[in-house]
Amino acid sequence: ACHLSAFARDTLLECGGFREGFDGAQDFDLILRVTDALEDRQIGHIPSILYHWRVHPGSCAGQVGAKKGVEEASRRALADHLSRCGRGDEICGAGMNNFFRLGRPLPEKAPQASVVLLARPGVTVSPVLRQTLEELAALWPCEILWQPVDISIDEPSLAPFADWKALPPATNWAGGCNAAVRAASGELVLFLDAALVPLPGCRPEQLLIQAMRDDVAVVGGVIYRDGGLWNAGLVPGASGLPFAFMRGLQVDLMRHVAWGQLMLTRSCIAAPMECMAFRRDLYLDRNGFNVNFGTLSGADFCLGAARRRLKTLASPWAQWGLPGEHAEDALAVRTQIAIQEGSGTQCGTLRAAETRESYIAYQQILQRFKDRWGDDIRRSPVRNRQLGAAFDNGWRLPL
Repeated sequence: ACHLSAFARDTLLECGGFREGFDGAQDFDLILRVTDALEDRQIGHIPSILYHWRVHPGSCAGQVGAKKGVEEASRRALADHLSRCGRGDEICGAGMNNFFRLGRPLPEKAPQASVVLLARPGVTVSPVLRQTLEELAALWPCEILWQPVDISIDEPSLAPFADWKALPPATNWAGGCNAAVRAASGELVLFLDAALVPLPGCRPEQLLIQAMRDDVAVVGGVIYRDGGLWNAGLVPGASGLPFAFMRGLQVDLMRHVAWGQLMLTRSCIAAPMECMAFRRDLYLDRNGFNVNFGTLSGADFCLGAARRRLKTLASPWAQWGLPGEHAEDALAVRTQIAIQEGSGTQCGTLRAAETRESYIAYQQILQRFKDRWGDDIRRSPVRNRQLGAAFDNGWRLPL
């Protein structure tokens, strides 16, 4: 929360206004006390630039944590909030001054979970991922399902470890997801790209805990590639298409640009298909992923849930690295070739003809998606109309 806020006067009087002993975090403490008794619909956000924050020596605008005691005051305000709400969350530092992650306690009786590893040809499971899944199994009753994707259904299906269950291969990612959920026995399902490498502090059980909430449909993680952000959840663009939040932002710039947003659980319109947790009955009730939307099938699923007033969250507790080439890279290369080699009246090579066909098919997918969800995306409360990301700007945010 930032300083510029408006409250009903009676509400401020009822909660006691600003409290002494919280210097540097008075507004944070106040907002926590005010929102304790409110529902989401009673809190509004105006997506406009209403003021600019001056910077002077010792100002938090110049350096978070510049004021002494801010972190301690913030932690006490958060602890009081959890106590008032009867919650036993663990307050964890997020690696940046004055930002915290809340580790939710494990349920007394955790429901069975199915972890689905979606494996493209040639993928190798990292030892760190194997260890993370073993640690998850020690905390949570779960099965590990190995789902090969993007290969012929005639290929043999073998899991890399004997205690993992191999499923029949699927010719595409969305179809493999659907088949795996039908074969799963857990009440909760966690999709993971088998190529993912967990980063320090990755705790996937926190995604499962959030996915149990009645007001949540999907919980996703945060994925990095080549020293930069790859996917921290999709956000709505002005054209009616989603784009990956701050994709390409280098890790060493995040302290100056992201301001801790990636350290907090945030609302988004879709979670990364490489890491998403949900309730199995909800998935089956929605008939799973629509394979006709290709790489946007996950966004289609999340937006359908949003129409039922269910949230999609991006969680900082699931931080992953994604090595090697990605399917979206290959699609971008094919698209670029189609534009360059297929710009004339005739295609010079069979390769150009194939890529032109792929490009046209992809554009048709985008148009079908916009026809179905464009208005929802443009009206989304997650969208900030001050940020004009669009296709012709590479879906980048003007910073």
